[in-house]
Amino acid sequence: MTNAALKQAEAGPVCAICSDTGWVSAGSDGRMARCRCFLDARASRLIAAARIPARYASCAFSNYRTENQILSAAKMAAEKFAEQYPLDKTGLMFEGSIGVGKTHLAVATIRKLMSDKGIPCLFYEYRELLKSIQNSYNNDVHTT
Repeated sequence: MTNAALKQAEAGPVCAICSDTGWVSAGSDGRMARCRCFLDARASRLIAAARIPARYASCAFSNYRTENQILSAAKMAAEKFAEQYPLDKTGLMFEGSIGVGKTHLAVATIRKLMSDKGIPCLFYEYRELLKSIQNSYNNDVHTT
């Protein structure tokens, strides 16, 4: 076995679609598109960098419980926002009492944006975000 073949064998499986180039043909006119393996790997990196706490790691639209009409409407609005992003020029805000699923929907939305569209997102809990903003005005904390 050659050195190149040994390195390839050690590196793990080769993508059967693109042979690990990350590109596939997108038509007979020579256009190329990103392979699913590349997109999945990028989504994994984005999700890892998004700072989602472990307790929210399984939050997705598919496992959000819609126990009433209001929660169903909130889920539909979040799914529509993620699907149409960036066409929708408005933001998305969830409000409600403790335990209704606001964080679940927020995490599901950013996970969808990262996995389906490759949009970098960052998760912050409210108090943590305020503290970060406050620290940006503190000269002793080297954060801007």
